[in-house]
Formats: sequence, structure tokens, C-alpha cells
Amino acid sequence: MEEGCGKELGTVFNNPHMKVYCGDEIFGGETAGLIIKLCDKCKKRLNNFDESLMSAAGLNIEEWKTHTVYTPVGCDECNGSGYKGRMAIHEALYFTKDIRQLIVKSGVEVDEESIRVQAKKDGSYSLRESALERVKLGLTSIEEALGSTSDE
Repeated sequence: MEEGCGKELGTVFNNPHMKVYCGDEIFGGETAGLIIKLCDKCKKRLNNFDESLMSAAGLNIEEWKTHTVYTPVGCDECNGSGYKGRMAIHEALYFTKDIRQLIVKSGVEVDEESIRVQAKKDGSYSLRESALERVKLGLTSIEEALGSTSDE
């Protein structure tokens, strides 16, 4: 999965909705999104993963079997949807020394791919990766994480 700082990177210089932090010690940007939460009353442990969905998303089923993953069911508490409430997911691009050097060296045409690769090395998460972490915590479903985010 080669996504790194996908949405953040493509909009870091021109998105009016993105927060950019500047200062002597901090310089970077953040993008947030919302995903829906599984209903705590009726969520059910997922025993069989959808192989085509997992494969299309580039997710390793064997790795995911090591996590307790849940799926929506539906009850009176959630009006039969299997979901109740929302939660934020975040993507951040921190302007590390290496990323700053890539930007300065690039001149007018910023090489987003090289910055994306470096951001991934520096530990940045994409919105999709943030959502998938919520799946691993049992807070939302794989379908919601993949359907609410892009792989870019």
C-alpha cells in the first residue's frame, strides 16, 4: 500500500480548509475526516474476511487475522444500521528536515511522489491508514474504513 501522506500532500499548499502550523519549531499540515462507529450493543466479531475486498485494498488477510475485527449487525439501539455515532480520523504531514530539503530542491514543480515516500519513512499516516487503525481497535468496520477513504 503506497499511500503515505496522500490527501495531505496534494493539498498542502492550496487547501483553504487545511490547517497549516508555522513556527520556529513546528511546520506542517493536517487534514481530518469523519467515519461512522460500530454500534457497541450489536457489533459482531468478523470471522471470515472478504478476500476480494481485502485483495483489492492491498490488505494481507493473514495479518488481519491477528486482530479482533468487528462487523455491523443492527439492533434497536442503532436503528438496525449496525453503526452509531462518528469519530474523527486524521492525516498529518510534518515538515521534517528531509521533507523541507525535498521541497526546497524541487523549485517550482514540487515532486509530490518523493515527498510522499519520505513522509511515509518519517511515520506519516494517511486518512486510510488512520481509519484502518480504528478497525484494529474494534471501533469501525473494514468496509467503512475503505469506503470512506481513498487509497491515494
